[in-house]
Amino acid sequence: MSRPTHPAYRTRNWPAYNEALNPGLRLVISYAALEEGHHGGIYQAGNWIYEDCVASHAFKDGDKLVHGRTMSLRIKRLGMTYAEYAKSLGFEQLPRVHLKRNKYLMPLDRKMRRQIEPLAKE
Repeated sequence: MSRPTHPAYRTRNWPAYNEALNPGLRLVISYAALEEGHHGGIYQAGNWIYEDCVASHAFKDGDKLVHGRTMSLRIKRLGMTYAEYAKSLGFEQLPRVHLKRNKYLMPLDRKMRRQIEPLAKE
């Protein structure tokens, strides 16, 4: 169920609307998946702060790459451990793929912006 949004908040008063929905939220972090061809152009256009290219990983499940959290939830639902799940697939351990992601930051207040500005890369 979504919360009703007053039309004025959508355009004129975004900070107040955001504070009402998410009290205490000061920073949004997003990652652009390079393996999917995403370089973060939409974040750059929106004046997000580029921090750096960071290492990430995913698990290989057949032809698909599965995020670590997704794999963890999948294994928990089955009531297994990582080792048991890997053995059920015929592996000694689950195959991992190392990835790189571009990390972008969006501060939601001036104090946070000043705090993260030293992290910015070109």
